[in-house]
Amino acid sequence: MTTTTTDHDRLESIGAMPSVQRVLTVHAGISLPLRLALLDAVEAALNSQGVERVWIDTSQRHDLVVLAEFEDE
Repeated sequence: MTTTTTDHDRLESIGAMPSVQRVLTVHAGISLPLRLALLDAVEAALNSQGVERVWIDTSQRHDLVVLAEFEDE
């Protein structure tokens, strides 16, 4: 069996493990145009602060939960 080094292993070996945090919950009752505008604005704000990865938690059924990966400092 061949063992490969994952990105996670490489980051862990240099002590640079990213931290995933819940940033925002957008409730399903909000109109679609407003939800899209909020999500775009949140993504832009996070990216401007150096967050490289932003996504929506797909395990939630109704609300949109925004997660972001922050570098541990």
